[in-house]
Amino acid sequence: MDILEDLYYGQYHVSLPTSEKFRELQKQELAFWDHIKEAVGLAYLEEHFDHLAEREGMIELHCFQEGIRLGVSLMLELL
Repeated sequence: MDILEDLYYGQYHVSLPTSEKFRELQKQELAFWDHIKEAVGLAYLEEHFDHLAEREGMIELHCFQEGIRLGVSLMLELL
């Protein structure tokens, strides 16, 4: 498949960074959320994550749309 087909069929994925610094930050964040889960309870935390996922999805879609617009604008500049 080419990149346009991957985009169209939803097969284009960006992987997370693999650096040691990123892994350490990830580990610290998981420890933080474990502490929060103990303080507020699992049900409240799951509801929070549902809202967070919806918000992040909206942000990522917006960034994707802006990236496509920028790419197309740059290509049109060359014409």
